Amino acid sequence: MLSCGEDTVIIASEAAIVRMKSKRLLRSFYTGLVKIKDMPIVTVQGLQLGRVSDVYFYPKQGTQIIGYELTDGFVSDLMEGRKWLKAPSDPDSVLLGEDAIIVPAVSEAELEPVAASNFKDREK
Repeated sequence: MLSCGEDTVIIASEAAIVRMKSKRLLRSFYTGLVKIKDMPIVTVQGLQLGRVSDVYFYPKQGTQIIGYELTDGFVSDLMEGRKWLKAPSDPDSVLLGEDAIIVPAVSEAELEPVAASNFKDREK
């Protein structure tokens, strides 16, 4: 990958593209055996914080997820807005299961409303 922008990923050549059957993808955002999109995020105490509607990562530093945008459904999104959950600093404290993403109990207190400002404010 040469560059990653808000709307585009620029690659060196077409040779960088590898076609793969979705069944071979173990985990990805939208396809594969385990899809992260719409997966519930649950604390170790069993409290559901929401479902994943988007993930965030630093474009120039790889694909490690640094945050999740959570939804409680269409009506809730309209009435209350979506929530932002920063990924815990210790990656070993997050369990990516087949049916849910399990996070530490303190994650409930770290939920923030998704602001009208863009993600770049969070990078600081």
